[in-house]
Amino acid sequence: MERLIVSRRAVYAISVMIGVLAVTALTACSAVTPAVQRSTPHAAPSQTQTQSPIPDADAIVIRPDGLELVAHGTAIRMLAYTDAPADAVATLSALVAAQPVTTFHPSRDPRVSDSTTYEWAGFTITDDHLKQGGPGPAPHGPATFSIYASGPMIAGRLPVTTVQGFRAGDAVTAVAAKLGVDPKASVFFAVPAETGPVIGPSRVAGEKNAPAVLVGQASKDPTTIEIRAPYNFGDGHDV
Repeated sequence: MERLIVSRRAVYAISVMIGVLAVTALTACSAVTPAVQRSTPHAAPSQTQTQSPIPDADAIVIRPDGLELVAHGTAIRMLAYTDAPADAVATLSALVAAQPVTTFHPSRDPRVSDSTTYEWAGFTITDDHLKQGGPGPAPHGPATFSIYASGPMIAGRLPVTTVQGFRAGDAVTAVAAKLGVDPKASVFFAVPAETGPVIGPSRVAGEKNAPAVLVGQASKDPTTIEIRAPYNFGDGHDV
């Protein structure tokens, strides 16, 4: 059977549509929050990070390659998406002084791996049970875990933003204006807030095959955004 390649935007739109149908949309009027002042564009992950003490971070910045820990406006450490998921879970748990709700999700599709989610209020880590540094399934590429921000803080204690300062719950119109894009250019708003290095040829016209930070319409309130990373808009999706 011939395979049809659809864009990740379409896949994301379908997931949002399902979420919208499952909940009642609320009215939102949140404003875009100011960006954290940062000293470096990217902090390179270290092989010895898991052995270091828990840093005294006061914010998290979601980047295409990992979660950047920030203290007093300075990036101090990166939790790379290619690192062991358990390290990221342990670090965030220590920073917010709260354990996540852990749920195992067995897969019913042989093409898709089992997964485990670690959920705090406003933030979720998903472990796809892939070999560390291995070739993970789209849209996450080689990542061993991915993240989903549904609120502006993790467990009500640690602010989490994009590099521009966008937070989950910000108004779609305000985010689109700052990015210079039309929020009504497609049925569902989903754009990269930041894109990492290209990792190969794109399978989708007009998109980059690269890890990115997605800001898109939230399923619970489509007038506001949610944040996902890493997300690859250019790898396509076989159906």
